[in-house]
Amino acid sequence: MDRVEAVGGRDADIGRHVTDRVGKLVGETLANGGVLLFRALRDGDDGSDGALDELRRAYARGDIDDEEFDRRRERLDRD
Repeated sequence: MDRVEAVGGRDADIGRHVTDRVGKLVGETLANGGVLLFRALRDGDDGSDGALDELRRAYARGDIDDEEFDRRRERLDRD
């Protein structure tokens, strides 16, 4: 085998190695993007009101009484 073939063979191996790495990187990027999209859709807005949920939790913990709960709930309903 002459020197040109030996160098060309080595370059071809390096090219395949780079191509494999780039392909793997693209695949991982697409997979991670898919996971992020899935999580965003799954954890998206479910139509609940975060402020009202927190108010209910405060009431359940006993942090506020019935009157305070009703006053704050009415205010949230207006907004």
